[in-house]
Amino acid sequence: ENSGFTDGKPYKNINLIREYNVETEEKNPDSIINHYKKLIKIRNENKSLSLGDFESVITSDKNKTFAFIRKFEDEIILIVSNVTKENNIEIILDFSNTNLSSQTIKFEKDLMDENIKFENIDEKNSNNYKIMLQSYSLKLLKFKVN
Repeated sequence: ENSGFTDGKPYKNINLIREYNVETEEKNPDSIINHYKKLIKIRNENKSLSLGDFESVITSDKNKTFAFIRKFEDEIILIVSNVTKENNIEIILDFSNTNLSSQTIKFEKDLMDENIKFENIDEKNSNNYKIMLQSYSLKLLKFKVN
């Protein structure tokens, strides 16, 4: 009933579509529902995302991308997003306006895709840190202060 989205009475009628319902979406690892479950799990496992200080990071193309860090104790999460349909954008991040510019920050993992590796952030690249982004994509990169 109600495609599995509610046990209650919805305020609008739900079209009972057989191919898009909670049961079938939960079986698809690339579905929106599983994407949000993954994001919620990441947020719950990383204190800096809920309790961390916020600092904006300068990007080479502020009309297409945005970036910021959340820092709690020695845990740092770098959030970078491409908000356009343009694919394979190389952006350059500049940490000179943050508290990270004079420190060495060790890359731990990409929280969205653990198979991808990134460089550490240090004095040599803190104003020239390069990342490639797909269209409408988000990177959540976890670092630790050395």
